[in-house]
Amino acid sequence: MSSLQPRPGHWLLRCPLCRSGFTVAAGALACRNGHCFDVAREGYVNLLGSGRRRPAAGGDSPSQLRYRAEFLSAGHLDAVAAMVAAHIERSVRGPACVLDAGSGTGHYLARITATLTGPVIGLESGAVGLRDL
Repeated sequence: MSSLQPRPGHWLLRCPLCRSGFTVAAGALACRNGHCFDVAREGYVNLLGSGRRRPAAGGDSPSQLRYRAEFLSAGHLDAVAAMVAAHIERSVRGPACVLDAGSGTGHYLARITATLTGPVIGLESGAVGLRDL
């Protein structure tokens, strides 16, 4: 296991194998039945487990991810991201949990994390990203 610490918000997740809640272990999320999911250096947790693979049709290649990052970094969707962030800011009163299902690279979540006080979770093909609070 890694020495990284799991992100706040782990208590919102359930083990995909037995539906138990998670506790925090050094660098991992673990359920009471001994199922353990490591936290990657980048901050995500793969909840598919080692024996379960992603669907053949899912996922982007490394070159697709690189091109997407370049496109987003060039600011082509900054207006959309700003509008999403502004809408969430107007809608939320106090601490709230935001879930982005199909979060991709986390581009939109990155725009709203500075303004919210609750957990922000991004889901993408079995991987969960938990924001540091």
